[in-house]
Amino acid sequence: MICKEREEKLIAFCQKMIQAKSYSGHEDQVVEEMKRFCDQEGFTDVHVDKYGNCICHIKGKQPGPKLLFDGHMDTVPVPDESAWEHNPFGAEIIDGKMYGRGTSDMKGALSSMLAAAIFYAKDCDYNFPGDIYVAGVVHEECFEGVAAREIRAYVKPDYVVIGEASQLNIKIGQRGRGELQVETFGVPAHSANPEKGINAVYKMCKVIEAIRGLKPTNHPVLGDGILELVDIKSSPYPGASVVPDYCRATYVVGMAAKKVAESMKKELQKEASELLEIDPDLIELYDDRAWDSTQEGRSVSIAEEMLHCQKDNMRELCCVETHPAPRGPTSYGVHIAKVQVDTETGKTKVLEYSAVQDVGRVINPMALEGQLAEAIHMGLGYGLLENITYDAKGRPKETGFKSYQLLNASDMPKLYLDFVAEGRRAGRPLWSKEPWRMSGSTSSPGSCKCDL
Repeated sequence: MICKEREEKLIAFCQKMIQAKSYSGHEDQVVEEMKRFCDQEGFTDVHVDKYGNCICHIKGKQPGPKLLFDGHMDTVPVPDESAWEHNPFGAEIIDGKMYGRGTSDMKGALSSMLAAAIFYAKDCDYNFPGDIYVAGVVHEECFEGVAAREIRAYVKPDYVVIGEASQLNIKIGQRGRGELQVETFGVPAHSANPEKGINAVYKMCKVIEAIRGLKPTNHPVLGDGILELVDIKSSPYPGASVVPDYCRATYVVGMAAKKVAESMKKELQKEASELLEIDPDLIELYDDRAWDSTQEGRSVSIAEEMLHCQKDNMRELCCVETHPAPRGPTSYGVHIAKVQVDTETGKTKVLEYSAVQDVGRVINPMALEGQLAEAIHMGLGYGLLENITYDAKGRPKETGFKSYQLLNASDMPKLYLDFVAEGRRAGRPLWSKEPWRMSGSTSSPGSCKCDL
């Protein structure tokens, strides 16, 4: 039950939360405000985990489910405070509205959930079934989901309520989030003679305009998907007097997680149907188990499904979503290195290197094999010999050929090379792909199999 006293207490608490600046990675002031509020109001306990998440707990007098209210404590930065009409960290109340960074996203909700939880517990003298948790999450604006997994592991909730602003509408799902990076390549030249180069940024501009014309996918419940440009970089940076020869744009893509989840759900239902001997459509998935919806208590764990898939069906349980490019496809490949590492000094020697490259249709096998060997040679030099350092402004110090290192012929490993050739496609009689992209495909030293 809300009353004037409780309303004033909630408003004062929310103001303190807004006044505590909490950019991602610096949420400690908000944690202290939450702990102070919980100690004063009678929460059962407060736990701050290794990431800095603040998990506030109220235990009921009866056994029951765990209900978790979740909200992030961090906010995006304020680039220029003087541009704000009201102090972004003042939490001023004008005409019944509170102004400040995070009032909506989402310290207002976090404050309200904490207050509502303890007000409810006091009103019923803590005589309710189960446990109530209110969690303040760190790093949501930068690394969404990473810190939240730690909360899930600690609480093991039966139900979760996320307090993101939704115009007071209950939202039952999320579109998911993925990142798509687009690269364009050009030819460097001095800006005084741009006609001698190819500007990668101009090429990216055309790509961006084409992507803006794409129609997003639609879901009857979740609505339209998203495909939004959020970042763009060019190289060299700072460019000074050089025509950029590289540009990368990053897009946030909606529906990606949903599509993969739907595919994996079908695979899990298929495996469970074999173990439980029922139709896949009668399988329900929750609590890390696959349940027989026709018989209470009958289930198999996801771990049992994985074991069945590997041991009995001799396959891995995995899903892959693909999008065929209408034109201009690049090459793909698998590169595996066998290395020897001296455990005393850390010196690494590559013993064997295997590469299988998808190049479409092979037109000139000898030239293609030479290109792939050259790409591996360059990649090994980059991974094993070059030292990349940066100055105080974040600029690389190694910018010339003096620091460009390559392995000697005697140090090169034995190479095993092969190519995957695809069939033709209508309108593309050769169906070849750009093999020059292979130079970016070599195996990194951190992903090698080591023989010590």
